[in-house]
Amino acid sequence: MAIVKMKKLSLFAMREERGELLNELQLIGCVQLTEGTPPEGALKIDGGDSELINLSGQLKRAIALLDKYAPVKTGLFYNRPVVGLDVLFDANLSEHVINVVAHINLAELRLSSAYSDLDKLEKIRLSVLPWADLDVPLHAADTAHVRIQFGGISPSVNVDEFEEKLSALHGQAAVYVAGTDRAQRYLLIVNHKNAVEDVAVILREFGFNRTYFKDVKGTARDNINSIDGQIAETKAQIEALLTEMKEYGEYREDIQLCFDQVAQSIETEAANLKLYGSE
Repeated sequence: MAIVKMKKLSLFAMREERGELLNELQLIGCVQLTEGTPPEGALKIDGGDSELINLSGQLKRAIALLDKYAPVKTGLFYNRPVVGLDVLFDANLSEHVINVVAHINLAELRLSSAYSDLDKLEKIRLSVLPWADLDVPLHAADTAHVRIQFGGISPSVNVDEFEEKLSALHGQAAVYVAGTDRAQRYLLIVNHKNAVEDVAVILREFGFNRTYFKDVKGTARDNINSIDGQIAETKAQIEALLTEMKEYGEYREDIQLCFDQVAQSIETEAANLKLYGSE
């Protein structure tokens, strides 16, 4: 295809007609505005609404979210609905569409928060699950005479030998096995504070690693039951938000049209920044 050489022109018009002039130049479709050397005494014309860039970003994000949560199957060549120039260049953006976009972005924030909450709950549940058979509050703390330690040793360690050494402390220490998995054997160590040093030596010998439960109250079973209820509620919230996002899919074309309108307004603003005027 042949390349046609472009002609360079300088246009002069009344300041109040610049909006109409820019629209007509846009309709031609093959005009490129460049910022040349201003005439002597020329004044820079201020640009338009700087919030258009932010609005464009919100619209683009909303479209991407609909592609993710309410995808539409299209063929290889998808033809968008044809609209007239009066619609494409309509400066009155739909308040309804902008309101829908705000709701879409808000729903996505709530969805992200719900997924984060779900992940946190599942991690807490996983951390207390090995202690489910132990009927002792996980927040149990030392008393004036007794030290309480939750922790674990390797499953390969001979637990009978471990218990035997603690029993040799003349009843001043006891071990309770909560459970065992591939990672470790979960234990509760209770000892009198007079035997703290002797117990510490034995624990180091068998590779005991202490476990601390943060923000956990009650027994493991109490926590699991409570967390299961919270997980169910969070999953229901996620399902409701996913359904809401899918319902917003019906506004896809309106949002895309609004995005195109804003794009045209941004182009007009960019062109307007290249204009000069006189008093």
